[in-house]
Amino acid sequence: MANAIGPDISFYQDDDDTPEGIDFSKMRGISDFVIIRVGQNQWIDPDFKTNWVAAKEAGLPRGSYWYYDSRIEPQRQAEMWRDALGEDQGELPLFADFEEDYGGEFKGWRKWYAFLEYLKEAMPGKEIVVYTAYYYWKDNGPDPQSHASSLEYFHQYPLWIANYSVSKPSVPAPWSEDEWLFWQYTETGDGPAHGVETLGIDLNYFNGDSAAFRERFNIPDAPPPSGNITYKVDLSLREGPDTNQNVLGTLEHDEILKKVGSSSDGDWLKLERKDGQSGWSLKQYLIQQEAPDPDPDPDPDPVPVPVEQWGRVLPTALNIREGASSLHAILGTLAQDQIVKVLEYSDDKSWVKILDETGGLSGWGDSRYFVFLDSPPSTDPDLDPEPDPDIDKWFRVTPIALNVRQGPGTNFEVLGTVKRNEVVEKIEMNPDENWFKIRNIEGLVGWVYASYLVETVAPEGPFPNPTPDPEPTPNPDPDPEPVPGNEFLGRYQVTTLSLNVREGPGLSEPVVGKVSQNDIVQIVDVNEDGSWRKIVKDDLTGWCSAKYLAHYPQPIAMNKKYFNKSVRYIREIYQTPRKMIAHVLVIDTRYEKMDFLVTPPDHNSDAAPVCGRTTSEFLTRHGLQIAINGDGYRYVNPSEAPALSCPEDRDLLNPNSYAASRGKVYSQRWTNEHPILYISKQNAIAFNERKGGLYNAVSGDRMLVEKGKPVAGLDNTTLEPRSAIGMSSNGRWMILIVIDGRQPGYSEGCTFLELANMLIKFGGVYTAMNLDGGGSSAMVIENNGVADLLNSPIEGGIPGKERRVANHLGIEIR
Repeated sequence: MANAIGPDISFYQDDDDTPEGIDFSKMRGISDFVIIRVGQNQWIDPDFKTNWVAAKEAGLPRGSYWYYDSRIEPQRQAEMWRDALGEDQGELPLFADFEEDYGGEFKGWRKWYAFLEYLKEAMPGKEIVVYTAYYYWKDNGPDPQSHASSLEYFHQYPLWIANYSVSKPSVPAPWSEDEWLFWQYTETGDGPAHGVETLGIDLNYFNGDSAAFRERFNIPDAPPPSGNITYKVDLSLREGPDTNQNVLGTLEHDEILKKVGSSSDGDWLKLERKDGQSGWSLKQYLIQQEAPDPDPDPDPDPVPVPVEQWGRVLPTALNIREGASSLHAILGTLAQDQIVKVLEYSDDKSWVKILDETGGLSGWGDSRYFVFLDSPPSTDPDLDPEPDPDIDKWFRVTPIALNVRQGPGTNFEVLGTVKRNEVVEKIEMNPDENWFKIRNIEGLVGWVYASYLVETVAPEGPFPNPTPDPEPTPNPDPDPEPVPGNEFLGRYQVTTLSLNVREGPGLSEPVVGKVSQNDIVQIVDVNEDGSWRKIVKDDLTGWCSAKYLAHYPQPIAMNKKYFNKSVRYIREIYQTPRKMIAHVLVIDTRYEKMDFLVTPPDHNSDAAPVCGRTTSEFLTRHGLQIAINGDGYRYVNPSEAPALSCPEDRDLLNPNSYAASRGKVYSQRWTNEHPILYISKQNAIAFNERKGGLYNAVSGDRMLVEKGKPVAGLDNTTLEPRSAIGMSSNGRWMILIVIDGRQPGYSEGCTFLELANMLIKFGGVYTAMNLDGGGSSAMVIENNGVADLLNSPIEGGIPGKERRVANHLGIEIR
């Protein structure tokens, strides 16, 4: 018997740098089915909708899977899965994937139980299958002795088992030896043969042949060979969006109809005939027409005034494409916070056609990555808009914490939270009036569910005021002396089309120049009430209105792939226990075209000292794609090394401990207290004991995580900017993390213990070491040939300014 066979896929199988996407017609030629990832944590797979629709169009039976993540509430994950599928839940079951090891608060089989029960409530009647691996289930599932009845609970769900390079899969209890429904038997299938852009692909057997597969899931028989296929043109008007629905009538050639709706996948349109009859027809048989001439009505209805709309870009960069799909070619890129005009939406509103009126770029973008505005930002920043009326404007939050989302629905990403009894301003509501767009006192803007708000009186004083001036209080720790207005300083981005720069802080001051939308400026001073900022941009120095400047980088949560999907960047926003911004790079070290580099020695020498350089300078100098600051250091008095000097009056620096670059050791290990990360020429990575020959090495000041647990005795009181590096237990995943700090109102830093727990949370880290922190902490990537600083470092009390340090760790990705 030849088993039915099919792949499981996600966005990993599509190359973002090519316009082709997955060829599902090619996949259909050698596959009986496909299982498509919907998402994980709080994010939807970026290619899910495209893959889901394209697989259906190719005639492939589809199942969907969700990667369960212990860091997120089970109910929330079940609801996101349901919302992503909508009315089209696929032909195959739901596949619940249990294999994670993040160690979150929702870990363990009891939470799996809750997740499965929530799924039943969210999608009643839909079959659910459990995906796992033998040893993972044995280690994490219910114990057969002490929890036999709980183990048997899972028996109600069919099994999708992962077991590679064997002739028969090992099956854990409670399922019997041959009681598997699907078997993932390899992760190295022939990707191109299945129409994907990766060399390898996961492949799965169904426990039966193709006929048994179709019978099990009630899949109609496959069509006859291509030579015998016949077609029938179906111009029926039906009761619903499906060929199984009753026929209400037949459309005539060249008949003009009015569109009144569309199906969730956009394949069917709901139409209205001139006689008022309405029904559904396939979109592919219809051609969009200009509106017909109005009938001769002496009192015609007034022509509605078109509603104009604008969009603000959320991510750092957003591709704009030729058509409403990620399969179309890229025409250009929009930058974060860029304002564009909305021209039209796709039928399901998942894509939006835009026009960048300043640059002339026009094309389609994913609507999830815009915040939509009813009017463009003011082009005259010197004029204050009229305030909104206070009627039905102020509301108080009733739950302990309420998510603020990018749009009016639970399928939109979370931007932040507002807390119980917090007063917010309502600035918009959706047509159903069940979601409000709000602004809180810190300037957070987004959508919340209206039922959790109660009307209240307007707050006293100005609102919103993102960073109000506190009452002066004595400084309990006079060392170091705080920088006045420190929370306002650093890199900021211009948010309006054109902004006047003046000689002083006021509208009466002469204009000395202008800055443009998306320009990055350095704030060096602030007036007493914080309403004006002194900026430096190239040779231009002057004062700007603070309301049109936003902190850069914007504190918006991100989850994005870079460099052929070998690297994932995560920006996590924390409101508790304090404001913190975490920057995380998760790197697949098995990517073949990857090389590591530790800062090499200067002066044609095999010994320190070295010349201090910022992390951005290090990345640019060596043509790298990723860089993070390295070990701590001490300054070298020039009199100690009279024969050595550095360009541009840079300082001579000695790393604190062991350092090697490309086989050259240039700093020795002076104490065993300092851990070392070794990286061989073949990219074998290990802490404290080398694997393979010496090639690159960088030191830290302490271990943070060992054997998957925080090291005992880590400080949990001192808040600082932090940098660290960790590895997963299988040695495949490297995690780089930087926490911004010393920036009140933006990010205050974290303790060593908090840092260790973050590493375990984000990457299931097994071993990790702390790098130099404080003003040294910096994370940089290459973006279009230039260094792009991901975090907001702080040097000399100035946010956004990088410190020159002794060494760094960099990665070249070809």
